[in-house]
Amino acid sequence: MINNLLKLRWARYSVYFICIVSLAGCATVSQKKDIAALVDNDPVTIGDIEYSLQIAHRREGLSQTKSINIPEFVQKVIDERLLVHEAKRMNLDRDPGLIKKVDAYILRESVTRLYSDEVLTKVKVSEDEIKEYYGKEYKTYTLSYIETDSPEDAEALLHTLNAETDFSELARKFASREFRKVTVEAIHTRKDLNKELKEVIDNLSPGETSNVVEAGGRHYIVRLISRHSAPDNEFDLKKESIHETLRKTKVDQRSDEYLDHLEKKMSPEVNQELLSSIPVDPDQSERAAWLQDNRILVSLRESTLTVGEFVTMLRPGKEVSKDRIIRRWIEPKAVDYEALDRRYDMNSDLKDMVLRYKNKMLMNLFIKKELTSGVRISDQEMLDYYNDNRDEYHTPVRYKLQQITTNTMTEAEDIKRELENNADFTWLARNRSVDNYSFSGGTVGWLVKSNMPSDLKSIIEDLQPGHISDIMKSGDFYRIYRVQDKTESKVEDYDRVRPDVHRKVFAIKYGELHKTYVDKLRSEADIVINEKVLQDLDRMINSGKS
Repeated sequence: MINNLLKLRWARYSVYFICIVSLAGCATVSQKKDIAALVDNDPVTIGDIEYSLQIAHRREGLSQTKSINIPEFVQKVIDERLLVHEAKRMNLDRDPGLIKKVDAYILRESVTRLYSDEVLTKVKVSEDEIKEYYGKEYKTYTLSYIETDSPEDAEALLHTLNAETDFSELARKFASREFRKVTVEAIHTRKDLNKELKEVIDNLSPGETSNVVEAGGRHYIVRLISRHSAPDNEFDLKKESIHETLRKTKVDQRSDEYLDHLEKKMSPEVNQELLSSIPVDPDQSERAAWLQDNRILVSLRESTLTVGEFVTMLRPGKEVSKDRIIRRWIEPKAVDYEALDRRYDMNSDLKDMVLRYKNKMLMNLFIKKELTSGVRISDQEMLDYYNDNRDEYHTPVRYKLQQITTNTMTEAEDIKRELENNADFTWLARNRSVDNYSFSGGTVGWLVKSNMPSDLKSIIEDLQPGHISDIMKSGDFYRIYRVQDKTESKVEDYDRVRPDVHRKVFAIKYGELHKTYVDKLRSEADIVINEKVLQDLDRMINSGKS
């Protein structure tokens, strides 16, 4: 059985790393520590630039076809490094919140590597296994079967069937009874049948009928009509999906095995006497008392589970194995301890990743404490921005439209003549239009110009309420439009757009403060650029881009 907890644990800590190829559509950049720049003798490597590109890709959605200005981007990375240096000078690297984030990062990356080492790399699927699975699960059965709600109905029908043996006759006899379903003949692939039916059908010979089979809360009587081997010509088409199915099954099995191994290795201490005294489904008053119990129920290294904490895991009205609940608590702890014991963070790749992550968190912390907090915005500044940029807050002109759609120009011209003779547009739309708006008398609703069909955009500004357009060709159809109503463009009230004004003023003032701060740091720093490395990096990242 698949261990759902372990799957959740791995999923919680799994991190998908974006290769620079996916960010820039280029050849893989060398992972060597090629130094692109020195900032007060602190090297900025190609790996550091790649990491920043990954962050920019997620935050700004860099296109795979958009060229990246590498020299400019490296200057941005240098600015970030200067802020990191300043954060360290202020001892922000000792911030408890920062330390906690870095520790959590190391843990989840370590768990990811543990999962790879002990589960993923140990799972192999052979060609023979794929062929065996295909031959077994892709064979087909032609079946007749009866499905009922109750075993009593099924037994009664089985007795009838033994006497009559004709599923077609039985189908006609019981078709009107909703609690019974009779299928005269159907073809099923073995993999699509549930476990109980597979076991029964595998033991039937063509023409034989099963006893009553319970599967999924229903009751079946099955007759095997014929059995056919998996077709040889479809093996290559199914091979990849079978590989994934078998691999997933093996990964789940290996996960269970490894968790068993870890639990034995960690030897958690469980107070079985205390555990047995706790009711699985205590009443409300009992539960309240147990929740206050701070006695230690389970110990695993430095981690402990109290009685009260255990009781919070019990679900009122649901009887769940107490041992299973204990295991759910033990397993993630065991995985975490083992992952940290491996000291993956001392390996060069994770060590570099941790440093980059820490620097990023340091810079964010510095910005929050020293730059963002230094931005002051007055009501007058916001009002001035609003007044100076009123064009940003214009609502577009809106048009309430009706339309009539026809299949031919001849029909459209006939309707146009009727409209010119004062025929009712709504009546004609309801009775002559071929589009879905005909049911509402042709009413399309309120639209702005940017959301209109291209044929209408070119003429809409010349139409006033009550005006009817010329015939417009739209794809394979012909349309006539009528403007029912129109609202003029206006400037949004200040109170309505105040949050947006605040964001934009903040961005401007923060940008100015950031530039002033970084310019000062640059003036005091010793920065050396390795132009050759940047040129090579630029060629690799931007080669083949338009």
